[in-house]
Amino acid sequence: MAIREEVTLVVSQVVLTETRRNLAQSTPEHVVLLDLIEANVPFEIIYVTKHEVLSAAEHVVLKDAPIVAAARKGKVDLLVTLDQKHLLGKLEDTEYIKAKVVTPKEAMDQLH
Repeated sequence: MAIREEVTLVVSQVVLTETRRNLAQSTPEHVVLLDLIEANVPFEIIYVTKHEVLSAAEHVVLKDAPIVAAARKGKVDLLVTLDQKHLLGKLEDTEYIKAKVVTPKEAMDQLH
């Protein structure tokens, strides 16, 4: 859907950096796939300030604050995550970012 420009993917630079680091440590052969995605799938990269992260940290744990700050700054419709412990089902997050927090499956169901 993103490749066909039916939706705009919005991602935090922090997420891209963390994903690359985690892949390099756990499955280095998958870094090539991330490179392909970055080169071929159009998405908007959101850069957040320290102030924006600290503001988001009032609503979620600090480690997830950059993600929530980017979702808010990017004015997303959906924050897609698998983080059940800190993000999914947290009404306060939804109010702060003004978007639904959903699983990838829920996002696909809503987009179809």
